[in-house]
Amino acid sequence: MPQVQITEGGSKFEAVFSSDELSQSIVGGGQLINVCDFILSYPNNGYVELLPDEVLDGIELGDVSFSIEEDVEQFELVNGQLIDSISLTNKLSLQTEYTFVENTFTPCDLDRDQNGVVSQGDVNAIYNQYVGTTNSTYDLDNSGLVTENDRELALQYINTLCAPTDDPPLQELVLDLDCFNFVPGENMWPDASGREYHFNLIQSRQPTIRPDGAIKCGWYYDDADEGVRAHGFFRLSTIYEDDNVPLEDKILTLKEDYIPDTDEDFSFEVVFKMSQDESNALDITGMVGPPQGIPNLSHPASATWLGYQLYQDGGWHFGTFLDGSTMSTLRQYALYPDDIVPYRGWTFRSHRGDSGDPPAYVSNQGIGMSTSNNHTLPVLGLNFEGFNIFNTYCIVQCVVKGNTFKMYWNGELVENKTDFGIARPNNTKNFVIGGTTGGGVNLIKGVDIYMFRAYNYGLQEEQIHYNREQYTFKYFGS
Repeated sequence: MPQVQITEGGSKFEAVFSSDELSQSIVGGGQLINVCDFILSYPNNGYVELLPDEVLDGIELGDVSFSIEEDVEQFELVNGQLIDSISLTNKLSLQTEYTFVENTFTPCDLDRDQNGVVSQGDVNAIYNQYVGTTNSTYDLDNSGLVTENDRELALQYINTLCAPTDDPPLQELVLDLDCFNFVPGENMWPDASGREYHFNLIQSRQPTIRPDGAIKCGWYYDDADEGVRAHGFFRLSTIYEDDNVPLEDKILTLKEDYIPDTDEDFSFEVVFKMSQDESNALDITGMVGPPQGIPNLSHPASATWLGYQLYQDGGWHFGTFLDGSTMSTLRQYALYPDDIVPYRGWTFRSHRGDSGDPPAYVSNQGIGMSTSNNHTLPVLGLNFEGFNIFNTYCIVQCVVKGNTFKMYWNGELVENKTDFGIARPNNTKNFVIGGTTGGGVNLIKGVDIYMFRAYNYGLQEEQIHYNREQYTFKYFGS
């Protein structure tokens, strides 16, 4: 065999033949040189690089030059021929070898947020990240590549219950609804978080889209139905096997990630404006619309339009505040107190849980309602008839960490409670955006919603202010 030397870096090689080897080459018809071996492996990021088909048929090794050095002017072979030229054929022989890693998958590998149950959001978040890679954990069909087929196989494990883990859950944005992602004529508001928590239209009724992209929700006149109709979005967020059994016997089969569990940290952000062309007020005698009469003031009345009906059911909701617990409180901020009372501020309520026997899903902060509201703060920009003539916008950010609840309104801290508690919703329930959360509350007449986001952790102070600046520029241009 010739002596072969490969230079550092592998870009050149040198082969030295003896005269005996050259003689054998002439007699045998050629000389085969094994210069080097090529090993093709996957890069570290896990993505597959497929070889082109022509590789299997041989590829060019590169430019090859050939020279002859003689220690005599010429030498004569047995048959008398002189060596003055040699032909060289350059081919690459490729042999491929595939190595697969044994799959050690278990269904609880899909519990991405580690909350003890595999959800559709968990599965979609995982496969949105790993489709197209060679990650062996999520390659359920052992094809060597994570594909959409693996996603379909993984979806069958939704609602699998998993043992609690000591590892903290991943802190993530778990719901992302942006008005610019809603397509007029479509029946859903798509979620951009990767979990595919898309929200459906209430009664498939198309909302009005403002020139700046905002989605007008609430109860207002609909040309298609020739009447005042509800406009907004909903999604089934919690499901129990049977709502008609005692609370302690209920089995949860679905809880989506934007719904906090009992005393779990969470945050949400909502950007909106009260509509300029609707009166958001209690119209007692019909000054600007159908008369509504004086409400039952046994408890503070409000128009809540984000969240779900929670009286003794767990969970939270948010909306605009109307009045206090007495008629004098209701009327003290109204220009025409006997006729019309505008919504003035905000309300946020969480339910701490029920007192079953034994109690179930009860917050460590006790049972009953935890209410935050302010009806003396004119944050909504409404005039005395309930119209937003000032074009005021609102960026609301609510953060829960442990037993502390904070609310920021356009960057200002307006609420800081230290006895906050919340319980998991205890029945099959819809989460509502822009419609009424039901149960003894007034109807919002018009609210222009730009975005709604939910997180499975409490936002940090710097992130709160950074997000507010981004939302202000994105939706209002300043």
